[in-house]
Amino acid sequence: DVSYRRFKSAIEGGIESKPKNVIYAATSNRRHMVSASSQDTGDIYDRDEASEQTSLQARFGLSIGFYPLNKNDYLNIVKMYLNKYNIDHCFYGVESDYSETRYDLEDTFYLKQSHTSNVAVLTSNDKVGDAKFIDCDGIITNLKGKKLVIRTADCQSIFLYDPVKKVIGNIHSGWKGTLNGIVINAINLMVSTYGINKEDIICCFNPSILSCHFEIADDVYTMFKDKYPYIDTFVKETKVVDGVNKYYLDLVKFNIDLLNRNGVKNTYESNICSYCDTTCYSYRRDKTTKRNGSVISL
Repeated sequence: DVSYRRFKSAIEGGIESKPKNVIYAATSNRRHMVSASSQDTGDIYDRDEASEQTSLQARFGLSIGFYPLNKNDYLNIVKMYLNKYNIDHCFYGVESDYSETRYDLEDTFYLKQSHTSNVAVLTSNDKVGDAKFIDCDGIITNLKGKKLVIRTADCQSIFLYDPVKKVIGNIHSGWKGTLNGIVINAINLMVSTYGINKEDIICCFNPSILSCHFEIADDVYTMFKDKYPYIDTFVKETKVVDGVNKYYLDLVKFNIDLLNRNGVKNTYESNICSYCDTTCYSYRRDKTTKRNGSVISL
């Protein structure tokens, strides 16, 4: 409102002189007389507060806009500024150019992975960022259009798919998750939740560090040996480095054996080592904070 801006500018001081034939009378509302509390909220109050904060427009022609944004628009703006100032970035921990992938982030479910053996069931009532996806390293669902994402930089991402019941899963399994049988937890949860038959499950192993570079010492080896006395079957090489025993463990083959022992026979390997293949991010090779994203969806 032009007249209001002129009125406000004249009261607060501006470039115009006070007209000689006009008397100004200013009143105050409750907000100016009584201190605000946390209960003094609401659309009218918020608008009034925003108007006060942007009152420089009347005096100097400066306007700061606060516009409602959906999540995708907001993230696009953030990404624009990150690129403008050459700042390395990742969205939800996954480095990607989602302006090209164009994922609907409302239907893309990431986990706050922490090397647990916890697996969550995604239902129609769940939202991105819900507490059930924190400290969780596996997710299963029968919902169409939901993207299940696992981030890795040497650990295994394991796709699970039942073409009969139309159920999928995505599992993050490093040595800790493997030691604690996370992939078996996921299979059992698929059975109890959706009534699937284990023989129908297809299990695919995405690129991860293979036995040529997955090196462990006595502490981790002993943990596996105590729980799985047959672990030596999957140790491909041993050597001593600076007086320390080193074991090269094939975690993929070990997980496949676990699946076979638990009734899952349809397993497939990528046979791509994330350490050897420089198109993959590898923490052991580069100490990088970047991650590979594995996505499965119905």
